[in-house]
Amino acid sequence: MEKYVYKAMDTNGKTVKGKLIANSPEELKALISKNGLYCTSYYVEKDASKSGKRMDLKSLIALCNQLGSMLKAGLSIATALEMLYNRIESKNAKKALEVMYESVQKGNSLSDAIKEMGDVFPVIMYNMVKSGEMSGELDKTMQKLAEHFESDNKLQKQIKSAMSYPMMILGVGIVAIIVMLTFVLPSFAQSMGDKMTPAALKLLAVGNWIGANWYIVLLIGGTLFIVIRLLLKNARVKMLFDRIKLRLPKIGKLIKMVYTARFARNLATLYDNGIELIEAMQMCTQLVGNTEVSSKMEIAIERIRKGESISTAMGQINCFDPLLISMIFVGEESGVLGEILNQTADYFDEESGYAISKIIGIINPAMLFLLVGTVGSILAICMSPMLSMYNVTIDEIARIITHTIPIL
Repeated sequence: MEKYVYKAMDTNGKTVKGKLIANSPEELKALISKNGLYCTSYYVEKDASKSGKRMDLKSLIALCNQLGSMLKAGLSIATALEMLYNRIESKNAKKALEVMYESVQKGNSLSDAIKEMGDVFPVIMYNMVKSGEMSGELDKTMQKLAEHFESDNKLQKQIKSAMSYPMMILGVGIVAIIVMLTFVLPSFAQSMGDKMTPAALKLLAVGNWIGANWYIVLLIGGTLFIVIRLLLKNARVKMLFDRIKLRLPKIGKLIKMVYTARFARNLATLYDNGIELIEAMQMCTQLVGNTEVSSKMEIAIERIRKGESISTAMGQINCFDPLLISMIFVGEESGVLGEILNQTADYFDEESGYAISKIIGIINPAMLFLLVGTVGSILAICMSPMLSMYNVTIDEIARIITHTIPIL
């Protein structure tokens, strides 16, 4: 049962607000109608005492693995949850297990206990556990969930590891530029006196301003960071950003491969556990991680409901690697869609790793080129007064470098 917060209208058109406990939205509307009201909107009220931080993948893997093993050994769910509470170290996980244990002790199922936790657990966990309870194979379901979260964790680690180097280059580059403008260039200016070029003087002015107003620079940087984070939370901005990612030259195709791997793995896991295909696809749209893909998937699901084949509907939205569509077509025609989906998910898990490597192979040189170009330009401007004192021209420098490279 859920606690709903609703808005309704009476016969005079007056708005009435209230709260009711009901098993479903349909029951809620029926209860409101009995009071002579018409429901205009409603939402489920979250229990503040049961809400918490979203559980991280590492804790989820440990929870599912150990719970699956305990259930397989014949322990009851309540006993298994109590034992896990005493063994697990994460404070967030302990809080979740405590609430789940209390819920199960009151007679609720494990899936209901997970649902009560709100956003603490991912959507896929509730549906998988519910399916496992209905089939009587909850222990196997927990092991499948552990494997699923392990694959997801592996993919996330690859992405984080791959992005750490470009971010480090960016950070080093920004620090190097600031140091050159605030320390190196002023030293050159002192030694050069009035022989500084106009370009060097402009850079010197920028460096002096940064040195004198460093707190403003930090404030501007922090404000920009917060503004960008807030903008990315806006639905329209996020949709635009996600659309651009898919259309980037070369990189867009590789990003699409990562989304394909995520979608294939989630769909294979859900479908293999007995969840109806359209329902599984709807859940996968929330788990892909791209709003553009999710919105197009909703269109594809609507076409499937109207009788269109899965491969045809998904092929028209052009959001995933064409091989996935081909494999789904083979699965539909042969009647072994579950097996085909698992094989395809395994393939795309490997391909997503290669795709991430290729993305970084494109980003890293671009970042280095930008860093070297920027720092090199500042150095050239700094050294130009010194070179002019010795009547060294750019052509002569180029000739020296040309003759030096073959010797090296």
